[in-house]
Amino acid sequence: MLIINKNDIKQYQTSVRGSDLKEFIAITLIDARMEVVGEVFRDIEAQPLWMSTCIEARIVKKIDRNRLIIYTVMNSPWPAKDRDIVIKNDTMYDLKNGKGLITFEALKEPLVPLRKDRVRITELIGSFKMEYLGRDKTKLIYRQIVNPGGDVPLELAYLMIKNNPYKTLLSLKKIVKNATYATQAKENPDEKIIDKLAKDDKNLRETLIRRLSKYVENENMIKRIITEDKNLIKNIIKDNGAYRSIKAATKKVYQIYMSKLINNESVGQRLINDEQLETEIIEMIHYDYGDTEISVDSIARKYIEKYARE
Repeated sequence: MLIINKNDIKQYQTSVRGSDLKEFIAITLIDARMEVVGEVFRDIEAQPLWMSTCIEARIVKKIDRNRLIIYTVMNSPWPAKDRDIVIKNDTMYDLKNGKGLITFEALKEPLVPLRKDRVRITELIGSFKMEYLGRDKTKLIYRQIVNPGGDVPLELAYLMIKNNPYKTLLSLKKIVKNATYATQAKENPDEKIIDKLAKDDKNLRETLIRRLSKYVENENMIKRIITEDKNLIKNIIKDNGAYRSIKAATKKVYQIYMSKLINNESVGQRLINDEQLETEIIEMIHYDYGDTEISVDSIARKYIEKYARE
């Protein structure tokens, strides 16, 4: 269920099967390189600057660069006690496929001593998933399931915290503009790898095929369209992998795809030129989080039926 849709952020709330808990999913696009967004996540002590209600964050144990044990404290409105959590935080990058995943989970072990003035959260699981949309744009999907614990009824607790994922992403979109993170990213080996992949003809073609095939019923047709058009990838490379060139390539591929769905040239042209339809497809790609059956085909069919009624 969509509960927030503003500032280019969409937040959903879903039930967790076999439980009274809720899952919150927030999605946005960030105007920054993926490795720069990654540097924000690595800056643990800065979490209170962008993570909603967080008032303290520190590393308890550093296993390696991508595996941490973190202690965080979350502010709670009076008269409820503040919450604290010991979190296992793992980062995994699949740079070849333009993805990054930060998973986090509450630990039950009291690695940090319990305090009488705080409630220890032991039920928390979630992730931040980054997707490369272009060299200058990153899609971010934030998922979280949490039991706030304490004496506050669960439904009331959710009323108090349900906007937190939205507020977190809103603040993250701002803090990522801090020049410090761009500077740190330049010292990060990930940047060189992503730069190289963004200019690799074969990798770009395979990535575009994989991404655009995800939203159609005839995957082979998408592969054929992208393989046969030699300029698609050349234009992306020429534009240094900028999102605008990838968006233009996406539009062109889907226009050709839709024109092949029907034999009626007049209706096909209407599909191609319908700006509302184009917006709906781009919106689907931007805010998909894996729980939808909507496709380019189903959207096109909806518009074809609309044209028939006119």
